[in-house]
Amino acid sequence: MILADFTSFKAQKTHRSILISLKQPHLVLSSSSENGGLHSDLKYVINNQCCEGSALHPVAKDLHLLSRQELHQKVCAEVQTDPKLSAVITTAANMDYAAINTQTYDDTTVTAIATAGVEGNAGCAGDPAQWHESPDGIVPADKSFSGTINIILILHQSLSPSALVRSTISATEAKSAALQELAVPSKYSSSLSTGTGTDQIAAICPLADSPRFHWCGHHSKLGELIGLAVKSAVKEALRWQNGLEASRTRHLSYALGRFGLTRKYLVEQLKLGQNAPQTDFLLDSLQMLENDPRVSAQAYAIAAVLDRKQYGILPKASVQQNLVAQCALLATELGGKAQNYSTIHPVLHQEFLQDTQQFDIRKLVVRAIELGWEYKWK
Repeated sequence: MILADFTSFKAQKTHRSILISLKQPHLVLSSSSENGGLHSDLKYVINNQCCEGSALHPVAKDLHLLSRQELHQKVCAEVQTDPKLSAVITTAANMDYAAINTQTYDDTTVTAIATAGVEGNAGCAGDPAQWHESPDGIVPADKSFSGTINIILILHQSLSPSALVRSTISATEAKSAALQELAVPSKYSSSLSTGTGTDQIAAICPLADSPRFHWCGHHSKLGELIGLAVKSAVKEALRWQNGLEASRTRHLSYALGRFGLTRKYLVEQLKLGQNAPQTDFLLDSLQMLENDPRVSAQAYAIAAVLDRKQYGILPKASVQQNLVAQCALLATELGGKAQNYSTIHPVLHQEFLQDTQQFDIRKLVVRAIELGWEYKWK
């Protein structure tokens, strides 16, 4: 299947790969384990689905037995390219879910092709690592999970080598911006993710003695096109691979799950409520409640306060007072009666600020939901 066919390159999908065939000499900058770095003599760039997204899959186990060179040879054999003229990036993402986006301004065109999965190992820069490359080989540091965002960035006009390097920075910022828009949580901390631990990239542009571009930061129009193309392609790939789109991210437990308030925890705590008939009614209505836009807005406001706390922007005492106020607002919005705030806030204040050592944001939110539901039907 041909995905794109331009003057300088052709992109096509094979069974388990996206194959970029270069019709003229190009600069290729990639994270490929073989022929990686900067090259001017390559003819192919390949994004390959080398396994399924599970550490238990037998193919994944077999891949660990291959050297980097053997895996490179294997992928090139599948798509029938010369290994010496190919750069390969690999993933467990399905190639059927690859997304392509092209942006144009004046004489400038940018194409981004992305495959993406974040449900296994999305993380934030600086999160705890899963392995270490020691002098004795790979040493596990923690349990590893699968998930990868691979980007092939194709600049249709020539760039200087330094500008091509800068294009990967702009592309990486765009990837992180896509994850930020979707509020993708880290699997290793309470932070929002900036990528996955296995992301790879290849940036390509025609080779020329006098490059057309020498800079592509996001102050430049070329940088803007890179940002738009990569962000759109990553979001579209995530929509197909993980079913991840804006409407899916609006519910309460998505907003606060990275702080421990998962749907499972919410249900367990609500079942401990004293008013059985009302609790049953609440649990039966939980999906509607979680997706209520007023509740979602307050949940994300609570998440923002918690983020400011962990970044050291707000002091602990101020944070707890603000969280009680925010949860009282959540309860008021759920109840739909603005005048109830002055009644609900003192209740939460007394229950959760008398002993700040026992302060638990998860229990505070659950209690706010119980009060809001109670006042909604009074």
